[in-house]
Amino acid sequence: MLRHLILLTCLAGSNLYADPLSGSLELGTSASQSYEARNTFIHPAALGFDTALNGGDITTAMSLGTNDGRPIDYSFGLALSYLGLGAERLSSLGLSRYQVATGFPLTARLFFGARVGFYRYDAGQALTSWDVGFQFRPSSRFSFGALFNQVNRPVLSGSALPMETLLSATVKPLDWLELSFDTVTPSTDFFRTFTSQALVGVRLKEGVKVRLGYHQNYQWMAGVQIHFGTSSAYSSVQPTSPNRKWVMGVQSGTQSYATKVGPRKTVRMTVGNSLSDEKVAASFFSPSQPSLLDLLKDLETLEKDPSVESVVLRLEGFPLGLASAHEAHLALRRLRRAGKSIHVYLGNSGIKEYLIASAADRISMEPAGEIRWLGVRAERYFGKGTLDKVGVEAEFLAAGKYKSAPEMFTRKDSSEAARSAALEEIKGLEESLIKALTQTRKIDRARWKKLLELGLLSASEAKEEGLIDAVEAHSSALAALEKTRWVTPLTRPRKDTLALPRRIAVVVASGNILPDKIRFLSMGGTDQVTPRIMKKKLDKAQLDSRTAAVLLRVSSPGGEVLASQEIASQLEAFGKERDVIVSMGDVAASGGYYIAAPAKRVFASPMTLTGSIGVFLGKFSFAGLYKFIDLHKELLTQGPYPGLYSEDRSWTKSERAVMERRLNHYYDAFVNYVSVNREISKTDAGNAAQGRVWTGLQALDHKLVDEMGGYYEAIQYTALEAGLDPGEFEVWEIEQSAGLFQMLADGEPWSKVLGQPSPAAELPPALRRSLLWMSVSKDTPYLFLNPVSPPDA
Repeated sequence: MLRHLILLTCLAGSNLYADPLSGSLELGTSASQSYEARNTFIHPAALGFDTALNGGDITTAMSLGTNDGRPIDYSFGLALSYLGLGAERLSSLGLSRYQVATGFPLTARLFFGARVGFYRYDAGQALTSWDVGFQFRPSSRFSFGALFNQVNRPVLSGSALPMETLLSATVKPLDWLELSFDTVTPSTDFFRTFTSQALVGVRLKEGVKVRLGYHQNYQWMAGVQIHFGTSSAYSSVQPTSPNRKWVMGVQSGTQSYATKVGPRKTVRMTVGNSLSDEKVAASFFSPSQPSLLDLLKDLETLEKDPSVESVVLRLEGFPLGLASAHEAHLALRRLRRAGKSIHVYLGNSGIKEYLIASAADRISMEPAGEIRWLGVRAERYFGKGTLDKVGVEAEFLAAGKYKSAPEMFTRKDSSEAARSAALEEIKGLEESLIKALTQTRKIDRARWKKLLELGLLSASEAKEEGLIDAVEAHSSALAALEKTRWVTPLTRPRKDTLALPRRIAVVVASGNILPDKIRFLSMGGTDQVTPRIMKKKLDKAQLDSRTAAVLLRVSSPGGEVLASQEIASQLEAFGKERDVIVSMGDVAASGGYYIAAPAKRVFASPMTLTGSIGVFLGKFSFAGLYKFIDLHKELLTQGPYPGLYSEDRSWTKSERAVMERRLNHYYDAFVNYVSVNREISKTDAGNAAQGRVWTGLQALDHKLVDEMGGYYEAIQYTALEAGLDPGEFEVWEIEQSAGLFQMLADGEPWSKVLGQPSPAAELPPALRRSLLWMSVSKDTPYLFLNPVSPPDA
């Protein structure tokens, strides 16, 4: 492998060298482009551009140059984020040059760079040169550079050297063709004396680029640059030059290059219970928390990377819902259609994990693992009996036949309407599951029912039933694979473009919608959406000049009315400036649906639960408990409704009538809001309301959503609407703050602050939801748009 790399390095193309202080054009390169570690030599502003484009990884470059009968020249470059270092030995000139450079963005299109160079001649002379410059990168088709060398007019042999102005432009008319022109002129003879260079770059295939050019001093030049994984070999040949003959070098970094050259590789990945709806950046106390979007972007990276032949995925768990699992399933199927082989390893697996794994070519299971084929189910806790025992009465009113959330406090079991609606949801989700599994593992309705009867299957039983292909330990299988294949962890290839791409900003609304974060719920691991949080995210997207459109990912069961209305108003105002498209996650119901309604277009998965257009309100009366513990509360008022907001007494008939009037007002407003924003009749909106929860497919029939699809389809539509070309944009998820004090101020969950699970996180989800509504009822009566409890698998 090393011998081949050295041989190809000698043949490869592009270069590093110029004679400093004598026409500062770096031969075979352009000051309007970017060259990672070589940016210190070519243009320091590109350090800022490359960092903004690819991140601040370490890159290094080493080059050798030879002449007829002269000593070998060499150089070394290093770049780390916005800082660059360079050292050159030009033996033919008896000169050593050391450079320190920095570059950073002034705007999304304008980059500034500066460097200081220390020159030492063998004859004993020395000088220091200061250079500054700019790169302007307006689009992926054009870039411009301006570099001013020797701005301090250093003195050499008793004479002040002139400042040199280098101007450069690159045009990329086609994805595979680049045209560059550079010229440099001294200040003492400005544009009457100049040195120029023209280059043509042609990408033959991914990872192989040919360069042809003409330099005013060195005449014709040619070369090829070839990428090998995390390394790139380059050189330049000048067959007609009276001085230089060829330069060769190699560059490497921690990120890989997109290339078809070299061996195909296998990428290993792990998906576990740290996955969440919303991405959280790393902090001092905890690692970053990846989101579903991160996973989907990783799979898309593998899909487009020509060096990837196969993927080994260890699926340790999947904490999100069925709709999210279905999105991961479809992403793996797209990966297979791109010609990649996929091998999934399972430990213990439920239906969600198996749905994801079913998209693979091969499924293996740990010998001690099992598949829990328990089907789709919903769970709810009912607290009326418990409340009765402690003398607490739950008083709740609901607008909508199916608005069943208060039943957890007012009944000991589900009402007939709530039970029938839940069973219909389960049936719809089950139909979508069977449809997906039939396409990948041939699990039709008959096999589905048979597997439900088995319930729990050991690894060997799962293999006998044809659910998996092998029983083997992941660690030993991976070790054996690494002996015969090139196996690497997932890395994102470096991007190669002339400008920072436009962005689709993803704003995630995950959790219960509340006016402000409740610290108790945060420490218990319950996600919350508040107007303040949403405004911060929307402001961040608004202020980013690269943002072309916003995709709102809603994964919320609902929440408080006024908070939902405030967030919806924010989105309506934002939509006047930039398009807002909605992608619904596992559940986008009630308040979650309210904030989605004003979007330009709404996407939902077949397994999304949405709708629940209804309202409820209520309070807890502690009169019985106060009597039991002999606690007395005195309330003095001349108002006619003393018990309206008081927890020490139940509502009177007149007070209940006031609350019913308020409830109906908000329910009518909700239905009308849906009618106006979804452009459907009020009758149709009313038929879709009544607090009924719909699957994504049912919601499409009721015109509550526009299209079936998850993140992938919503992103493609958003890009099309914003006029973004495929491959010319990036998806940017606006993260939560990771600073410890900011996280504490925002009431972030315990696990996100200290990287440890909260004790409350171990509680069953349905019980945690019950605690939620008991917690927020301290300011009773709250007016709710409903906590929807999605079925799980």
